Amino acid sequence: STSIVKDVIPKKHKSKHIYLDKFQVNNIFKDLQEHSPRYAVAIPLLAYSGLRSGELRALTYDDIDFNSGLLTVNKSFSDKAKKVKVSDPKTDSSIRTIKLPKYVVNYLREHKELYKTPECNYIFPNQRGNQNGSKVICDNPILGKNFKNRHLKPSLKRLGLDPDINLHTFRHTSVRLAR
Repeated sequence: STSIVKDVIPKKHKSKHIYLDKFQVNNIFKDLQEHSPRYAVAIPLLAYSGLRSGELRALTYDDIDFNSGLLTVNKSFSDKAKKVKVSDPKTDSSIRTIKLPKYVVNYLREHKELYKTPECNYIFPNQRGNQNGSKVICDNPILGKNFKNRHLKPSLKRLGLDPDINLHTFRHTSVRLAR
């Protein structure tokens, strides 16, 4: 009887893993600096830290020690199934401290000088009402679909890169770049 079930249920295909090299990461970063500067620093941060999308989006400036270059991961942002919340990371072992490369810390320092406001501690807040960044309502981090559709996908298209690249691609890429 199990063969009948196997014939009825389609085989689950694993999604392909895409790995970027440091030049592709840099090209995406440079493109976003021009077209989506508020979110550009997310690219090297993801590529050199191994953060999950929700961990990146939940980051606040308090999570970064700019003097030591240490990033503390202690929360995650979820926007799945219309439930929007900041909560604990995926697993207990997801709570960690990451040593960032100096140039990524410098990018984050510049980002803080340009975009940090007293009423907003999120590094990557959601924008509402307009997309030019002149009005940011800091009630939540940026939604994953907004980051993907408004910033990452247009950049990939402009650069002629694989449209299947997503935020999780940078987690895979971080392992390759750490070698």
